Amino acid sequence: MAANRGTIALVPPGPEIDWVFDPLPPSRGRRGGEPAGHAFRHHIDAFVREVVQNANDQRLGDAEVHFRLRTVAGAALEDFLGALAWPTLEAHLRAAVKSPSGRAIADALSALQEHEELTLLQIEDRNTVGLVGDELEGESNFRALARDVLFSHKQDDTAGGSYGLGKSVLWTFSEFRTVVFHSVLSKHERGQVSPRLIGRAELGSHTLPNGDGFQGPGWFGRVVEDDRGRRAESVWGVAARQIAAKLGIDRRDEAGTGTSILVVGFRDPTTDEAQSITVLSEAFRSATVRHFWPALFGIPGRPLVVWVATPDGGSPVRMRDAPECEPFQQCYAQRADATDRLERPGDVVVREIPVEVPGLRPKGKAVRGSVRLCVRHAADAETRLQGHIALFRGPGMVVTYRDKRRIALAARPFHAVLACGLARAPEAPTEADRAIDAFLRAAEPPGHDAWHPTDNLRQRYQRGFRKAIDDLFRAVDKALREIVVPSPRHGAPGPDLLRRRFPVGRSGTPPRPEPPVFTIRDLEGRFGAGRWHFTGTISPENLPDGAKWRCTVRLFEVDADGKEVAPIPIETFETDPAAAAVHIDDGRATVDAGKHRSVLHFAGTSNPLPAGDRITVALEVEGHHG
Repeated sequence: MAANRGTIALVPPGPEIDWVFDPLPPSRGRRGGEPAGHAFRHHIDAFVREVVQNANDQRLGDAEVHFRLRTVAGAALEDFLGALAWPTLEAHLRAAVKSPSGRAIADALSALQEHEELTLLQIEDRNTVGLVGDELEGESNFRALARDVLFSHKQDDTAGGSYGLGKSVLWTFSEFRTVVFHSVLSKHERGQVSPRLIGRAELGSHTLPNGDGFQGPGWFGRVVEDDRGRRAESVWGVAARQIAAKLGIDRRDEAGTGTSILVVGFRDPTTDEAQSITVLSEAFRSATVRHFWPALFGIPGRPLVVWVATPDGGSPVRMRDAPECEPFQQCYAQRADATDRLERPGDVVVREIPVEVPGLRPKGKAVRGSVRLCVRHAADAETRLQGHIALFRGPGMVVTYRDKRRIALAARPFHAVLACGLARAPEAPTEADRAIDAFLRAAEPPGHDAWHPTDNLRQRYQRGFRKAIDDLFRAVDKALREIVVPSPRHGAPGPDLLRRRFPVGRSGTPPRPEPPVFTIRDLEGRFGAGRWHFTGTISPENLPDGAKWRCTVRLFEVDADGKEVAPIPIETFETDPAAAAVHIDDGRATVDAGKHRSVLHFAGTSNPLPAGDRITVALEVEGHHG
């Protein structure tokens, strides 16, 4: 007899995915927001520096970082918010509006309701470690990024970061203080199956309408409740991949190991109005090159590629995205093809600057090594960041561009780099290079934008760390001055080109058999930006004791026979050291030097000259005493 049989598939319910916020502690102590966020200047440059450097530190070889900007609206926005468990998150966001940092959240919620559009930034790093580590225990990349505050898990002494503060920029640039992480791990612990997904919101302390109070931070993931309490943990495997796909941050197989970071409601907090995706993408490109050209295009063996993509397409960043940095890159690239002196644009001079690093606590030995100063003669057209030194070490991130435009009034135009630690000689680094790299890493503040005494140095090194940094910069300034200031050449005529284009007239007391009262040297001039720029030195040599002196400087046009045609007014004039008084009257500069007895450097510019004029100009310097 035939029998009718019905079957039904029994599928265990999936895990509950939601937001869980930590309740207020028994002390009822509140917080106004994420404290680490106050350690940084909140601009695109700081954001790019921290994000790219974090990926660079976690590389497993040739690393890539991809920035993807997009907007979601309409049905796509509804699907996105549904995947993010928006009802729960929105309730906490609205409650957090009353916290000290809640005004921006209120504005973001109003804008979302009015425009029904959301800007998203996805940052995907490839061939990196990923968010490895246990959910709740131990030191790991996962805990440092997704759980902890003010903890760093970068064990390499030469890594770019060390405070655990850099990640705070992720939440600072989210209008909703919300970030989601999706990661393929390079190594797994028991029971872990990539990918891994978790979200984190950094809000101020808040209270829901039902009276429940919360400390501030919350996590998005698989809801777990046990004797430790209720919390959200990572979602793994297929479930994580499905959520990531709905959020638009799924990773392709070619991406390999690494992490995708989603900044929800991306916005530069320093702007009054939201910027377009085009403007933001250009800012990402220029900031990446400005701060990472050594890692991108300079240091061999540390290949880093950064892409920026918008809905209209994407491409890797190039040096041309920040043309002001090209002279620095060329300077570093020519470190092995240096010359003895700067004579023409493009010439590079290299000096090794000795450094002594104090011993590590408690009884380490001091280490002697050097850093490499490379100086390039700038062309007239290379005006941006002219007179600056790019400082960097092994990770290839420019710590800062140090302004040395006033190193000397008679300085040739230049760009320079100070390659330190593992960046000094990346082809063959020494143990001293490694020690210097670690020392300078400890000398960086949370923003990693300077080298100066820090508490990190005090805790790790013996006495002398402050002197080591001061001595380093004094030695760099001394070497730089020697390179960019022309060496005196007694009795030698000026360069042929200068004598042809900028004849120099000297006058003073009538010729006498005894030594001259004044020595006038190093007179140079160049035409740029529509005006003449001139420099020189004058020094009293045989003045009577107690005698005061002065000098006058003027420019004038001369004809083919060297006869004066017309004066050319001087617009600016300054001296080093500063003289007692400088006057410009009728286009002529007068310096009252008093009893000053050392060399007086001077520099000045003429008034703007009509475009297209081709004239011969003379510079006249006269010394007077009595």
